[in-house]
Amino acid sequence: MSVETLEKLPRNYPRVFIPTDLEVRGFEDVKPYFDKLLAGDVETVDALELWLRNLSEIGSVIGEVGTRIHIRSTVDTTNVEYKKDFMNWVENIEPKLKPVYQELNKKFAASPARAALDKDYYGIFERSVTTQLELFRDENIPLETEVSKLTNTYDEIMGGITVEFDGKEFTPQRMAKFQLEPDRALRERAWRATAERRLLEKDNLNELYEKQIRVREQIAANAGFDNFRDYQFKAFERFDYTPADCDKYAEAVESVVLPAVKRQQDRRRSAMGLENLRPWDLGVDPQGRPPLKPFEEVAKLKQGCSTIFHSVDDQLGSQFDTMQQLGLLDLDNRKGKAPGGYQSTLDEVRLPFIFMNAVGMDSDVRTLLHEGGHAFHAFAAASQKLAGYRSAPMEFSEVASMAMELLG
Repeated sequence: MSVETLEKLPRNYPRVFIPTDLEVRGFEDVKPYFDKLLAGDVETVDALELWLRNLSEIGSVIGEVGTRIHIRSTVDTTNVEYKKDFMNWVENIEPKLKPVYQELNKKFAASPARAALDKDYYGIFERSVTTQLELFRDENIPLETEVSKLTNTYDEIMGGITVEFDGKEFTPQRMAKFQLEPDRALRERAWRATAERRLLEKDNLNELYEKQIRVREQIAANAGFDNFRDYQFKAFERFDYTPADCDKYAEAVESVVLPAVKRQQDRRRSAMGLENLRPWDLGVDPQGRPPLKPFEEVAKLKQGCSTIFHSVDDQLGSQFDTMQQLGLLDLDNRKGKAPGGYQSTLDEVRLPFIFMNAVGMDSDVRTLLHEGGHAFHAFAAASQKLAGYRSAPMEFSEVASMAMELLG
């Protein structure tokens, strides 16, 4: 994928409220249209539904600007221009958007036509708006900006880490391949080399972590919560279970899953003929077999996963092929790339983008299957008229992704 690819995507969902030729780079470009919404008619059901469609359109347009900026900031954390764009977004655009959305939420909540909306369709949306209204605080806007900047700094630190090993330079992701090798001494040397390099960032990462805690605790306090956990539960709109339910689940994991993991590790230790397992013994095949090498080039990973998706369902395979053709896959690991993997949806064009750090391991295949599941969810929801319905809560999002891991 090249960043230029993002500028050449097909627009299958034409604008209606905002001029087609309007190039949106920041808040000022869309402010006149937000003003129109703030002054708009919401007196009847028809007027309110049109207003909501227009709100979804403007939200998708400006939201995609932010998504593109985020993608660029992760595909190359060393790019000065991408960093500049990211900082401009979090410092100058997002802070202007948040109070406007709060006023729009108030307008929706006060609409006399709201009570006549179809509750089967709009009920979840209404609940979400109510939650946003309850949580919003002006004083949290700069704190949320700080959270975004701290997160970006973390990506820069982790994306810049390389490890010198046996005379060569490796990213931490490529160092992980050594943990699959049968040679135990090699695994230990590789593990220690990576750990020692990461330890060099200990002070920086600890400082970031402590700052994140302080800022998030203040966000929660400003919103009237005793702790960030309770605040975030509401912010994530977790209405169907409570922190107490999570505590019960953790207790069940401790009593049932943890003993099973210990038994599994005992079997591994016995099979490997070891007195004790060390961190470098946990990924290798316990029978000493060489690691699986499903691909060496990312092109083969794409080809193989396309075949898998087509074998599950041709529609899914075709959607994945569309992503390939449009350049919506950035899969290879490289220096300066942010760690991890994600699927992000470009809201206006309603197309998914997949980011990961493939190095040729078996787990990379499962990662792409997983992110592919998220992408298929985005394709399936693309026709929803409300932008908020084109994604799902975190818990349900994982249904599609984990299903693809299992089906694949």
